[in-house]
Amino acid sequence: MTRLRDVRRRLEATRTLGEVVATTKTLASVRVHRHRQAVEGLTASTRTLELAFEALIARHPEVVRPLLGGPRDRAGGAEGADGAEGSGTASGGPPSRPPGPLAVVVFGADRGLSGPFVGRIADHAAGLLADRSAPEAAPTILAIGRRMDRELVRRGWPPTDTTAAPQGPGGVDAAAAALLHRIDAWRADARAERLVLVHGRPAGGTTFEATALQLLPLDRSWLRDLRGRTWPSRRHPVLLGDPEEVLRGLVRETVASAVVRAFATSLAAENAARLAAMEAAEKGVERRLETLERRYRAARQAQVTAELLDVRAAFEATVGGGDPSGG
Repeated sequence: MTRLRDVRRRLEATRTLGEVVATTKTLASVRVHRHRQAVEGLTASTRTLELAFEALIARHPEVVRPLLGGPRDRAGGAEGADGAEGSGTASGGPPSRPPGPLAVVVFGADRGLSGPFVGRIADHAAGLLADRSAPEAAPTILAIGRRMDRELVRRGWPPTDTTAAPQGPGGVDAAAAALLHRIDAWRADARAERLVLVHGRPAGGTTFEATALQLLPLDRSWLRDLRGRTWPSRRHPVLLGDPEEVLRGLVRETVASAVVRAFATSLAAENAARLAAMEAAEKGVERRLETLERRYRAARQAQVTAELLDVRAAFEATVGGGDPSGG
């Protein structure tokens, strides 16, 4: 009887776990779709920024020239990237100059049940830090999510600071605004001449991959590609305002757009990893249920057999000793 109760208790607990896994799987699937839609929605804003850069390059190439690798010219905007000298220097400065201070933002998660998601992002970030960190200057590292904080410490790269990860699309705007404020402070303190975002991104279905995006200095090949494009209409744009102010605004908007996209992409990858983990867990629960059901049936059969044997023994004892005179 004790064995039957134990098997029944395990069977009920496993069924409850299966329900939790199924619910988590459904939520992860919905969230993956929702975050991917958010990422796709950012494509239009990215294209708008590209058009603005194209217009600025066409009308005032001297402002963007330092970012394209031309000669340094303060009057032409060597610090035009919102005061970030690194945007012009790293792209077109003297090759002998050592790399500027590095700031790395590593996007992790606070929620569990996401399989190897946080560990793989941490591995990618640790490799990048080992390759790009200057020996004479410690990098500034921000870990997004408590679990990412622990993983980076294990890999020998303790974060300079840690912040909570947003739990859904509703928290992305506030998290992005806080991160942009932090980036502004880094740049004001000359701690982020090079700024890199490390995060996960969906790779199709329930798979994901780790990726890194260097935001600052701006990618020269990207700017040169914009310079070579043909304006999509016959009407050419008119620039309103000071070109250097426009450049600073465009750089800031580019960084802001990339930060929001990184948050949304990371959330999509996290939930893709969670969906994969839940699918694996679901299969494990199914196998466990099959095993426990077999054990339950065997234990139940053994109990029924034992009860029948007890009844038979009692009957035989009653029949054998029911007539003392033997009549």
